[in-house]
Amino acid sequence: MKTMNFISGIAMIIFAQQIFGQVEAQTTISSMYDDNVNNNALQLTSNVSTLNFLGGYSREGESSLFNIFYDGTFTYYESLLERTNHFHSIHAEFMQYYGEDAQNAFTINGLVGTGVNRDAYTIFDHSVYSAGMQYKYFVNDWMISKGGYSVRNLTFSSL
Repeated sequence: MKTMNFISGIAMIIFAQQIFGQVEAQTTISSMYDDNVNNNALQLTSNVSTLNFLGGYSREGESSLFNIFYDGTFTYYESLLERTNHFHSIHAEFMQYYGEDAQNAFTINGLVGTGVNRDAYTIFDHSVYSAGMQYKYFVNDWMISKGGYSVRNLTFSSL
């Protein structure tokens, strides 16, 4: 019965996706061996595994595009558990198209994120805030003009 509910849930998501916009989900798992985790003379080694989840929603109109998505990463250090950390962020972007064939674009975007560490590494806990805008203009067939402005704030809670 659980399998049937799961399948019907997937079917509902696909159906809603066709009506309301584009829903996307992506998971990535990776692993590596690091022979100097802290990049210092102690040369501590560890297997490092990373799990990343990206989920978002896009809505496209005749002359605009809106994206919002979540990005979460969990990094696990096998030999140095106190180094294990995770980062979470939410991104939003709005694009408005102008001109012939909608080739000129005005973009506004923003991001809010937080990084959380353990034990002695909590000094690296941080928050990120970012906002920006950009305008891309096709001057002619062989020249594009771009201009933009971006502001970022990175705050460490322990510093």
